[in-house]
Amino acid sequence: MDWNENAATAFNFMNDWAKLNREEEDSNSKLLLPYNLLYAGDTIFPQGNLQNFPEREFVIDKTIVCKRFVFEASKIKLLKNMVNSNSHAVKNSTRVEVVTSLIYKCVVFALGLNYKTTSLRMAVDLRKRMLLRTQNYMT
Repeated sequence: MDWNENAATAFNFMNDWAKLNREEEDSNSKLLLPYNLLYAGDTIFPQGNLQNFPEREFVIDKTIVCKRFVFEASKIKLLKNMVNSNSHAVKNSTRVEVVTSLIYKCVVFALGLNYKTTSLRMAVDLRKRMLLRTQNYMT
């Protein structure tokens, strides 16, 4: 992360904090300190009824195989249309959701597992997408 992204993050934080503390018509409003804002995540974005996953240590004693799958845009669109037309599926699924779901379904089936005992975790780097939003504040 370069200094532009760090500066943009700091600026967004201060800007949002200022918006939260802007005086309204009611002059009895109290100042919300940034310390409380940092630890208020659960109240602002409640976790809901999500399952907590324990951390696991993976001991790797085998060779790891990495594969890259390339899907044609037309095939992804066809898959997306199939999923969105299903009444039991998530509505307006994204391209990432339908492709990831397909791969996950195939892995679970190939390993002879079931969906109740398996989970899929996926790390996503959103910094490049967020940079467009933060550049609006930097001009």
